[in-house]
Amino acid sequence: MNQFASRFAEPSICGLCQDSYLPAAAEDVICTECENKIKNSNEWIAAVFYEYKDNDFEFLMALIPRVRQQMKMRATQLCQQAVIAYKANNFDYAATLWKEARRYDSKNIRAAFNLSYLQWKTGEISYEDFIFSLRSFEYSRADYSIYHDYLAKIEQSLISDKEIEEVLILVDEDIWPDKRKLSRSPVLKLMRSFIAHQGKITSACFSSSGNQVLTAGLDGRISLWDVNNGMEVQRFNFEYAQVTAACMSPDDNYVLATTDDYSLHLLDLDSGKEIRQFRGHTALPVWVGIAPYGRLALSGGLDGTIGFWDLQRIKPMNLFRANTGPINRMWMSSDGMSLMLTGLKKEFRLLDLSGEMKHLWLGLPDRWPYSICSTDEQRYALSGNTDGSLVLWDLDSGKNLLILEGHRGTVNSLVLTKDSNFAISAGIDRSIRIWDINAGTQIHLLPEHTWQVNCLEIASYHHSVLTAGENGQLKLWEFSQPC
Repeated sequence: MNQFASRFAEPSICGLCQDSYLPAAAEDVICTECENKIKNSNEWIAAVFYEYKDNDFEFLMALIPRVRQQMKMRATQLCQQAVIAYKANNFDYAATLWKEARRYDSKNIRAAFNLSYLQWKTGEISYEDFIFSLRSFEYSRADYSIYHDYLAKIEQSLISDKEIEEVLILVDEDIWPDKRKLSRSPVLKLMRSFIAHQGKITSACFSSSGNQVLTAGLDGRISLWDVNNGMEVQRFNFEYAQVTAACMSPDDNYVLATTDDYSLHLLDLDSGKEIRQFRGHTALPVWVGIAPYGRLALSGGLDGTIGFWDLQRIKPMNLFRANTGPINRMWMSSDGMSLMLTGLKKEFRLLDLSGEMKHLWLGLPDRWPYSICSTDEQRYALSGNTDGSLVLWDLDSGKNLLILEGHRGTVNSLVLTKDSNFAISAGIDRSIRIWDINAGTQIHLLPEHTWQVNCLEIASYHHSVLTAGENGQLKLWEFSQPC
């Protein structure tokens, strides 16, 4: 399968070694190999000049600030994982993550404070060594006042273990000015509601700009709606077919839809005409997506296969059997390199389409995943289960970090915010719930709807959320606390 997906990938060029690589995040400016060489040095800026001394000096001086930002980003991500691991009582893994974060950014306050505290709590170092390690910590100039305020709280008295934990562990949202806790919890405020289809809406998604919403329904219609005024911009009708899934291309010029005759349809939004059809699935296709580089599309069906399609050719490039039985839900990363899916098994499957073809099965013996989602960073995955629970997974370690319970019955759909701090879920119990991932609690509950919500989507900038259900009603919400 990787030979088909990697054919369409657009790799970047490493700023140091000039080799091609697939970036893990949009901020990446160097490849993983160069990143590892740098982080393993006590003074990584010196390592840059030593390792790549043949490069132009002025070029390196211009590149280093961008490399520094990439290293700090890695450290921040590791600290977030470590806090979750700590709260799950996985102390060894949390310590490993904080140590790794310090290798990326030796001046990271969160990593230094929390690692020292954990070593003292587990008896690895004494209280005097704990304080000494904090006093000797080399902090950045921008963090001077923050560092001394928290150090003073600890040095003034031998405060209890619980109070120190609140200072050190729970400081991860307070210590950085741009991530301070707001005074209120996030809620959904209804902005607009209207009937979009006659009957069940099978899929709904935002355009790349977030200004339009595409919906598809069992009434055989696909509609494009303007978010600002609720007006229908474009419509496609299938007279003798029901639409089971639909998505927009990354440039918002095309729609790819699946129908109950097992076919896929490529539609032009400007002209309102069908360009071509694709056939290959032997059972109902339930999901479809277009990779960001434009030509590659993927689909998943009840025949348990994942279809790979070149949108300029009629025949499928490949039909890959997922070994899950009929596919329930699928999720694809925005770079088109990772795919997650659930089926009739007690695990969900993670596929790496970048060329390495990593297959990862994750699950619990007593829970059946139904819905699945992640974020572009792909540090975590969130599965919604048939018993109404949500499970947060660390994709690096393959461990479940958190189990959230509240829904009564299957979780139909769910989303994670970009920073993985909040999740929104919709269940068969007709409720919509907002969860604080860091606290591991439900913080908001919408009253039960008259009809089930099948589709739940969040815009890329996190201000807007859409829900769509069995009764053909589309609702647009404002997420009151952008993340």
